[in-house]
Amino acid sequence: MRYYCSFVDKSDYCYSVDKLVLHGSFLYDCWDEFSARLRLLMIRFTCYEEMPFSVSLFRDTYYHSFKKLTYSNNFKFELCQRTQVGLDKFSFWLGTHFQSYDKTLDTWKLELNPNKCMPCDFVSELFALLRFYSKFVEVGEYDIAVDFPFPRDSLYLVKDKRKYQSIFNSAVDKTEYLGSRHEHGFCKLYNKQKESKLDFPLTRFEMTCTRLKASAVVDSLPTIYIQRGQLAFVDMKLTDTDMFILKTLISEPSRLSELGRDKRSKMREALKCAFTVVVFDFSCISRLVSVLSDLDSFFGGVSVVE
Repeated sequence: MRYYCSFVDKSDYCYSVDKLVLHGSFLYDCWDEFSARLRLLMIRFTCYEEMPFSVSLFRDTYYHSFKKLTYSNNFKFELCQRTQVGLDKFSFWLGTHFQSYDKTLDTWKLELNPNKCMPCDFVSELFALLRFYSKFVEVGEYDIAVDFPFPRDSLYLVKDKRKYQSIFNSAVDKTEYLGSRHEHGFCKLYNKQKESKLDFPLTRFEMTCTRLKASAVVDSLPTIYIQRGQLAFVDMKLTDTDMFILKTLISEPSRLSELGRDKRSKMREALKCAFTVVVFDFSCISRLVSVLSDLDSFFGGVSVVE
């Protein structure tokens, strides 16, 4: 797995930033100079021969949009990296000059996945260029990813007050969502092993964040259960019906009250024996938020020569 900036806790869960969205506003009357330096930057970094074991720019695509509520200038930058098993390709996007209903704004938006696009000299210098020609740069949105070294069918995302959605193909090919996209606290739990074609079990949890405060991240984390394994509850003599009830309670624990007293007591003990609650590491989350709070260092500390 590729990670740019990651931390591993005592349970061997890996924390990283999987998506980053930056917003900024250009200085007055600087677009011509910025775009000229951007063109030179792209020419300088375009790699026509794949460099081994380094992320390089190999293609850029520009298109202009005339639609309202979109960015006028759109750049798609495609990166590549030669690995021992082949060539990995990934991309990121920059949009400038947002078009509202009545005027065009001197704003820009940068979207990238640090785990895929960094470290990369082109990305670092592009950020430095944006920083140099901007009144401000701020983090608008980011995804914290937590990778669990377990198969997908052993983890359960518990429903809460957020909107719940599930795409179910099989027990191991299931994606669950909580909340609304691009809003703080939007969650996703899915099979990373299948998506990335890995030869080891890996389930990924992602949560979208819009506030650079560790407490705001922790307060929005959902409850996730991990199945302990068959031996943990084999002595409880659970029937097939009990197992069905148990899995239902994982998603909707409030339904425990619908059971009779004896069954409720049995299922409560089964929950404790069969599953354990994921304990997220506040220190790892806090360190990730702290890293994002210093964007200059995060992007490599590159400066622009005037």
